[in-house]
Amino acid sequence: MVSYEVKYRKLGSFFWKTLKAVKGDMILKPEAGVAVRVFLMQDESRVEIPAELCEFKFSKERFFNIKQSTDESKPD
Repeated sequence: MVSYEVKYRKLGSFFWKTLKAVKGDMILKPEAGVAVRVFLMQDESRVEIPAELCEFKFSKERFFNIKQSTDESKPD
């Protein structure tokens, strides 16, 4: 599986933070409250960031990660 980088910052902030070695991500939308973006790391840890309060940038490797995942799930 291809890992990728994610840059994020709080809305209105000038400074970006970077998550490296991300192997997957998803959005959790609770019934009430703020949606959370969850990043699954190569070391099996998990990082959760409030999705509606931040801006995200994904490296181009994320495309290849998604493509690889969908190709593997297709029946032959």
